[in-house]
Amino acid sequence: MHKLTHRDGDDLKALYWRQFNRALADRDYAALKEIFNQFLNEFSYVGIENFNEAAFRDVIKAFLVLMGGNAYSEYPTAAGRSDLCLSTDRALFVFEFKLTADPAQTSAKLQEAAAQIKSRKYAVRMSGQQVIALAAVIVNEKAKQGAAAPVREMAILEPVS
Repeated sequence: MHKLTHRDGDDLKALYWRQFNRALADRDYAALKEIFNQFLNEFSYVGIENFNEAAFRDVIKAFLVLMGGNAYSEYPTAAGRSDLCLSTDRALFVFEFKLTADPAQTSAKLQEAAAQIKSRKYAVRMSGQQVIALAAVIVNEKAKQGAAAPVREMAILEPVS
């Protein structure tokens, strides 16, 4: 089996795992968002043109699992289900994803995700780990007439306190 390597010869999985772990440890959510976007960019725009929120959640979950993470989706709580959880030795990360076709709606969708995390108490968990809630907004915009390409990216990833 061919092993993917970075241009400097490093194992690509190991390289991304180091970057991913560094971003989590440093709570560098901008770097984490860029790592997720690099992974999302590997999918053809044709293949994800009609993705819904659950499909994007599952793509991110697949990335986390492929990287060796302990990730699980649709975790039930007393008041609802959080979209995605990632358990590490340092913390439990609880993600709530919102999807929009309109980049101008990212702030509103971020507020919606944060409100859902708070109202449904997704971060209130019995855990020996620190629980960190993250709201994420994914833009899945079809190419507009005259535009060079569609926009498919995680536009915002922020902690919710």
